[in-house]
Amino acid sequence: MKSLNQVSPAGNYRDVVFNASDWVDAYVSTGAARTFTKTTDYPAEAEVVVFSATGNFYVNFAGGTAAAPAAHVTDGTGSVLNPTSRYVRGMSSFSVFAPAGTIVTMAFYTVQ
Repeated sequence: MKSLNQVSPAGNYRDVVFNASDWVDAYVSTGAARTFTKTTDYPAEAEVVVFSATGNFYVNFAGGTAAAPAAHVTDGTGSVLNPTSRYVRGMSSFSVFAPAGTIVTMAFYTVQ
């Protein structure tokens, strides 16, 4: 059986199983996108976010407003559907969109 390891961007092996986070945000969608800003909505030292939700949601990590596509998006500005975890190191914010009533949780971590 393979071990639960992955290679980090620095080339080091890391555990894939996350510890319990000491910073979790919960977003109850009103049907409008919301921007989460570093230091205002989550810690400045956060490097990874792990998402979970009660339904589909979209995240834009490129500085735009998250949205469900109404047509083809072929210019690189689309939002990611149901991301699991992402590095947020170096980002100042990201935008989340979900249908009204959807709950999206975000657990933040540092990388050691």
